[in-house]
Amino acid sequence: MRNPFRHTCFLPLWSAVFLFFSCVKEPDHLYGNITSLPDGSVYLRAYEGALRTIDSTTSTEGRFSFTLPEILPNILYIQFEGYPDFFIPVMIGGGDISVSGNFNYHDDIKVSGTALNDALWRYRESVRDYDIMLRAIDMALMDSLVLDSTKRQVFEHKKDSVKNLLSHSKAEFIRQNRGSVVSAMLAASELTDTSTRRQIDSLLLELDPTMADNAFTRRLLRRRDNAVR
Repeated sequence: MRNPFRHTCFLPLWSAVFLFFSCVKEPDHLYGNITSLPDGSVYLRAYEGALRTIDSTTSTEGRFSFTLPEILPNILYIQFEGYPDFFIPVMIGGGDISVSGNFNYHDDIKVSGTALNDALWRYRESVRDYDIMLRAIDMALMDSLVLDSTKRQVFEHKKDSVKNLLSHSKAEFIRQNRGSVVSAMLAASELTDTSTRRQIDSLLLELDPTMADNAFTRRLLRRRDNAVR
């Protein structure tokens, strides 16, 4: 029997089509499943001097999802309708992302599924107690009608001590993860309006040279160029 594929004039085209579709990268997705989350709009936003909405969807019984475009910044923020002061940071890149937890406990909402988000979660876990203490101290300091000057000084001193512990934990995480975008993000979060060039240089030295091309390191470099000595 004659082999119909003896003359393979169609095989190169077929092979090319197969190769094309086998090499097309599936888009990454973000899946949310948060119990007690009210139904409503969910926004995926980027910060570029001001918040910009990348995409939006609607949550139903705590579930929502986004298809992530190929070109995105290193970090995005999830925000929910009616909660303008609550943001969930999401590190972009490396695959599908899951967001889960209980909306009644914001600190326990976990972003996972990729190495970057797992690293960010490990850092958040390591400083959770410090964050809780700082919020408690701030609430006490706001109650100025009850606190006398002596008690206020005690709280202020305790706040400084906790902030120092938090800063030490952050610095230790950065040293142990010098080649991570998460560390570059944490280094950039140390910037203040009064950061000097020497202080910024110190932050940059803690990062691996491979971290030169990401949004956070670029932010540090821009601030360094404009900083006073």
